[in-house]
Amino acid sequence: MAIRTTAEVVEIRDETASVYTLIVKTREIIPFEAGQFFFIHMERDGQKKAKAYSVANTPGSTTLEFCIKRVEGGYASNKLYTLKKGEVIDINGPYGFFVVKEVKRPVVFLATGTGIAALRPMIHTIFAQGTKHDVWLFLGVRTQEDILYKKEFEQMAQKNVNFHFIPVLSKEKWSGAQGHVQQVVWNYVKDQDADYYICGLFTMVDEARQMLMMAGIDKERIHFERYT
Repeated sequence: MAIRTTAEVVEIRDETASVYTLIVKTREIIPFEAGQFFFIHMERDGQKKAKAYSVANTPGSTTLEFCIKRVEGGYASNKLYTLKKGEVIDINGPYGFFVVKEVKRPVVFLATGTGIAALRPMIHTIFAQGTKHDVWLFLGVRTQEDILYKKEFEQMAQKNVNFHFIPVLSKEKWSGAQGHVQQVVWNYVKDQDADYYICGLFTMVDEARQMLMMAGIDKERIHFERYT
């Protein structure tokens, strides 16, 4: 059930040159599922506006983290970046059906940019449940500097032999995977009998879905969230 409430700004932490994490604290724990999103409300030119952001941390505390890209000319992303510790914002949620299902087979996650925000708590939730299935994460970004949560996912891969973290760069040459996430999946995932979760830009999500369906993946195993 969605709740309208206020939250206090705890921290704004830069992740990359253009991406930051907005950390807020609510008075009470708001129940939500990994993968869901909240609306952040603000005023612009005397009118109420709301912007949806996925929660980037796992449920169970009064803390909510939102991973936000500062868009050139974008009102919401730049306005929120100027918030100071202790300021109060209006939020409501949770919303969305893009949530992790019961893990019965390998899981493949595909994300571009801040689309990782919705997938990050899903991955933590799966491993907290003690899955023994292989879990793959393909994160598509432009350059190495843009790899969000790089150290965190590398440490998770060291701790869990069944977690495979594959950053994919589209604009910089390096020793790792290059191109686009939807184009390199089959270079790594040999067992297509998996559940697929896709989150990111509209074009990537649609191309990935078409690729998976052409490969014979049941559409009920393809879960997605997309944004423009």
